[in-house]
Amino acid sequence: MSFRSLFRLSSHSDDGLTQSEREAIVDVLHYCMFADKHIATTEDDLIEAAARTFNWDPKVSYEYYEGKSTGMVRAALADAYSRVTFLTDLNSRLGNQAKLIALQLAERVINADGVRRTEELEAMEALRKALSLTPGQR
Repeated sequence: MSFRSLFRLSSHSDDGLTQSEREAIVDVLHYCMFADKHIATTEDDLIEAAARTFNWDPKVSYEYYEGKSTGMVRAALADAYSRVTFLTDLNSRLGNQAKLIALQLAERVINADGVRRTEELEAMEALRKALSLTPGQR
């Protein structure tokens, strides 16, 4: 099944997220999937299932964004400075509700293959720290 068919083509958003938040959540999920340098099909399946729940903007190709996200995540995981920049950017793109969704889905991704590796646990800790909830933010 292509990713294009996973997203409802709608000009309105009934998932409560902005397009920037949807993209940031995808970035979070890819970050968790690539953190341990072991990609399990169960992780990928979970990301696909989560993606089906979003109202992806029909003007943005998910396939294009997925490639962009993967590149950003790999660069972020390559060195500490890029990782800090990546996590700071995620925090700025996500409102409180989207942060909660992202963290819940991230936990599911790192648990998807049944093995919680040190790298995944460190990635989750970095995400929790970076995605601090902001008073008054939606």
